[in-house]
Amino acid sequence: MYKIMKCNYHLGDNGYPIFEAVKGLQCDLPFEFQVLKIALKVVCTYLDSSVADLERNAYPILDELVRNVSTKNLEHVRSLKSNLTSLLARVRDEIEHLSDDNEDMAHLYLTRKWIQSQQFEAYLAGIASNSIVSAGK
Repeated sequence: MYKIMKCNYHLGDNGYPIFEAVKGLQCDLPFEFQVLKIALKVVCTYLDSSVADLERNAYPILDELVRNVSTKNLEHVRSLKSNLTSLLARVRDEIEHLSDDNEDMAHLYLTRKWIQSQQFEAYLAGIASNSIVSAGK
């Protein structure tokens, strides 16, 4: 798990928390960053494996093509290129899908929801204490 300097936060103009490091102390990354880190690690591991498979298949096919240019060998190279193009298209489509889905991303911003909940509870507690003080007078 990544560690960064201890984080204090305040809400920016857009309502999102702005984290500030406090010298010498440690804290965990916000939940969303931890989840994003894990998701990216899984995706990158899968893609790395897929690229390694393509590479393992590519060298013998290309070596054979260098030795003997034939319709069969050219068909193998075409198939290899098709697999690579398919992999690249999947990566591009997933990145576009994630970056275009702002509403779903906003719903996943759990740290912001938690902060807003804490602020609302503090506000309600302030109102309740003010009403108790007013009733006591």
